[in-house]
Amino acid sequence: MNGTTVPLDVVIRRAEDGGDGFDCEPVGQLHQLSVWGRLPAAWAGHLAMHAFGQGLTIVSGRAVRTRMGAWAAELLLSSRSPSEPLRLDFLRMARRGPRALPALPCPELTIVTQPARLAEGNLFARVQGRDTVGFLAEVLRRFAASHLQPRRFVLQTQEDQVDDWFWLEPSEQGKTDPLTPAAPLLI
Repeated sequence: MNGTTVPLDVVIRRAEDGGDGFDCEPVGQLHQLSVWGRLPAAWAGHLAMHAFGQGLTIVSGRAVRTRMGAWAAELLLSSRSPSEPLRLDFLRMARRGPRALPALPCPELTIVTQPARLAEGNLFARVQGRDTVGFLAEVLRRFAASHLQPRRFVLQTQEDQVDDWFWLEPSEQGKTDPLTPAAPLLI
């Protein structure tokens, strides 16, 4: 790859081919991380918390759950050390929550929702706020508490301001009515 990013459609094909894996390559001062495969519902929160523990920040990213149920994601990471991301097992980080977490402040965030086309998911959510440690994990926790799970998402942080977009669908617990979450969105 040598300094170029992997298009998301390439990562999607890897996910649909049935394998699990990741690639991490330097791109200028940042690192492009591609992750694909069968991952737990909370994989993005797990990965974000592990990344923080390793001195990494998710600057931006896109992810989608494929027709086959596997995830395909491309994330742009910043790091204190240029070689740090190259030695990490990101697939393992995505699959397991951190063993211990420090007490984290509850991030101030705004979630605005509206119905989405059924082809994209049942609910669209735009999340904005000041970026803090655990921001993504807290957003995903709130969705899960409302029996919602991401079908796809786009992450963007600029100058400590988050502007994330999620296409949501009922989780297994929330599939009583495909158009109505089983619980109100906890914001």
